[in-house]
Amino acid sequence: MSKRIIRVDNNVITLTDVIKLNALAKNEDIIVEIKNTKGQNSEVFKRFDSNITISIMGGLDYVHKDKYNDDEYRQRTFYRPRELSAIIKTFESLERKIDPSWSQLEKAMFVYKALVENLTYNNQNATDEYDRTLRVLKTRRGVCAGFALLYKEMMDRLGIPCEYQNQKHHHGWNVLKLDDKYVAVDLTWDINAKKAAKDGKCHFKYFANDQDFYSNKHHNIFDEKDEKAFPITTIPEEVLRESYQRIVKKNSHQSPIQVESLFNNKVEYAMEQINDKNICLYKINNRLFVNYYQEGMSKENTFNVNLPSSNESDITLPKYKIYYRDNNTSFCILKDEDKDNSYIYCELNEQDNSYKSYRIYSESNLIKPNTTIEEKTIANKLLKQERLIRKVENFNGYVGFVEDKTMFYDREFEKEQLNIINRK
Repeated sequence: MSKRIIRVDNNVITLTDVIKLNALAKNEDIIVEIKNTKGQNSEVFKRFDSNITISIMGGLDYVHKDKYNDDEYRQRTFYRPRELSAIIKTFESLERKIDPSWSQLEKAMFVYKALVENLTYNNQNATDEYDRTLRVLKTRRGVCAGFALLYKEMMDRLGIPCEYQNQKHHHGWNVLKLDDKYVAVDLTWDINAKKAAKDGKCHFKYFANDQDFYSNKHHNIFDEKDEKAFPITTIPEEVLRESYQRIVKKNSHQSPIQVESLFNNKVEYAMEQINDKNICLYKINNRLFVNYYQEGMSKENTFNVNLPSSNESDITLPKYKIYYRDNNTSFCILKDEDKDNSYIYCELNEQDNSYKSYRIYSESNLIKPNTTIEEKTIANKLLKQERLIRKVENFNGYVGFVEDKTMFYDREFEKEQLNIINRK
């Protein structure tokens, strides 16, 4: 059965829209088509039924560029509501680090630097679904198409004119319009330059510094009838340096949520922002630890299993609990003090350096289980990986609660607190 396409033009989706679209989705499969995520609220998308598909056209605007109007490219624009909500949440987290007084150049450089320093190039088995979509923001790795689409999406959200261009099936990049002048940037090449430099830093080597950009064989678009050759110019080095100093002065580290491999892949590192505090999680030899990341602190200094006491720091960690499953996987539960029965589930995967974070709800005290038996039931049954994902996708994160060895759920809690009317 073909899906009905509902296009939302230049409108921010509201909860009223979600209710109407969910009602339509009960009788037919639908695709909600959106130009980009600018102004969209991450929480609103959690309310969509899971069988609805969201299409974010972004750089793959198949309405205006015919070369993207085929199944291969259109599939790259498709997202499930909850995964899109998570992506937008990460956008919002990074955007909170942007000073509103910055120029468009400074904002563009800040985002560029954050992406270069937190993304890696996938040299093996790249897929359209993950490496050439906005999902690179969650997996932290991808290829040129995914990087350039991600950068355009973030520029669109900030209101900075940005084009996604490509040689079809070869290479993708961006063109920015700053102060009525066009400059070309190649995020992928700076990501690879970071690796070559072996310092993990963004040096803006391929940011607005090549007036003959299109003359390079990898950027040549003269056989691409849907692409426009913009009059590319450059930005003087002293201007870039001055702008760089402003953004570095404001932020001593870039992305508030990071996933990296350090110390020869023996340590995984991630951050989550809880109640405006940057919480650092890291794993050593499959054991999970928690600390905080303070402004100006080097990453190495966060790898300290002895948590600072209250007289050593002005920052207080939210309450947390580390769980270890019988299958040797581990996860962290952080308490959201602002919401009753609300927790953040965090998991690090050593195999592919991925990081997962979900908001979940439970009447159980997940920070301090009553008994050892209850703790094991929570780890191996209540928050079993497959069950957890199902609860997040279908029940707004409500996982129920545990008493001794038995799991329960409360329909009234679902209805009143999470607006779940019909269980699936």
